Amino acid sequence: MYICPKDTMKIYNRIQEVLKGKKISKAALARGVNVNKSNVGRWCKNTSQPSLATIFDIADFLEVSAHELIPPKATEKGIEM
Repeated sequence: MYICPKDTMKIYNRIQEVLKGKKISKAALARGVNVNKSNVGRWCKNTSQPSLATIFDIADFLEVSAHELIPPKATEKGIEM
């Protein structure tokens, strides 16, 4: 798991947005990929990041492409599309 530096607020993943869009709780995701709920919370806040293997597990559980979970370019203020 990657811990993000506290002095930056870059968006490294879109897990929270996908969860909201699919109306799936953090607890359900934690159970679905067999991780602690607090890990999912940190991923959703972008304060830590799941491993690449876990990104694929999350994508499988959410029935999305792994590409949908990773923004094309992270910036200081958010995601540039």
